[in-house]
Amino acid sequence: MIPKFTNGDETATRLNSIIDAIEALGNMTGDEFINVNHTTGGVSISFNKLPFAGGGSAGLRYVEIVEMPSYPDLEADETTEPEEYSGRSWYTARLLASEYEAWSGVTQYLTGDNATVDDILYVALRDNINMPPASSPDDWEKAEEIRVQYVYGYDSDNSKDIRDFVPWFEKGETVPVLTRTVDEETRYYLYGNTMYGGTKTQSTMRYDTQSKITQAVFR
Repeated sequence: MIPKFTNGDETATRLNSIIDAIEALGNMTGDEFINVNHTTGGVSISFNKLPFAGGGSAGLRYVEIVEMPSYPDLEADETTEPEEYSGRSWYTARLLASEYEAWSGVTQYLTGDNATVDDILYVALRDNINMPPASSPDDWEKAEEIRVQYVYGYDSDNSKDIRDFVPWFEKGETVPVLTRTVDEETRYYLYGNTMYGGTKTQSTMRYDTQSKITQAVFR
């Protein structure tokens, strides 16, 4: 804890407010963000949680896109190629290993703990120590890929198809997502830089998977 000034004058008061901001920054977790407001009286800094419709807050994470959504392929066979026929209405992504600490042979890991080796994220299957993740399948497994099929800001209407939002994010891109637990299920929401283009029958914008650009749609 940073000691504060006690003489009570205006300078001390301002310095103490800066100390409060620094300490709050040090205590921030994944579901908080900094809000900086410029006013005629100066600059104010506040620390807030990202809200969700219906209550609750979000945890901010970064993921790498592994597989993109896809539009329905009308030439595909519905029986033998169901995914191609209906398309994919979600992203497959992988949590970035850089957000987690590297594995150490002297650290005691508990079940569910995370550690990284060569930029690969592992999850502990049981309590262990000095068990290298890459060669200890009974103690560790690679983190599963996750499904991102919602967009933050539209969380009160999860029926919207993620393919109706633009732009799309390409394989290999790093994007921010928010996590939220709903009925004991973790959901992942795209966060920021995304716009709803309307339904497929009323759309004004669509992502062209061939040219990889967002295009206006005229009817």
